[in-house]
Amino acid sequence: MREEIIIINQKLDTIILIVKSIEKKALNEDKELKQWLSKEEVISHLRISPSTYYDWKKRGYLKPSSILGEDRYLVADLNAFVASMGNRERTEFNDKKGASNRSCK
Repeated sequence: MREEIIIINQKLDTIILIVKSIEKKALNEDKELKQWLSKEEVISHLRISPSTYYDWKKRGYLKPSSILGEDRYLVADLNAFVASMGNRERTEFNDKKGASNRSCK
């Protein structure tokens, strides 16, 4: 009986360690998603040009929160925006369909 209690306690200790590890990881991920980025960091994070940044901001795609006069963005909001954009169709250089729209003289 005593050995069974010891084994149960050991298993409980293992479970507690696993749960604490999962909680710590979730807190770190939550903290990362709540991180605020500046304009320059957004451009780097999204891998876009400054002109694209200003165009997307003008069109309302990027909605900043002003903190002390500076535009700031949440990483989670940026990731949601990118996910909502979907994938654009790409054409090959020698694509006949895309080439018909271009004329070379």
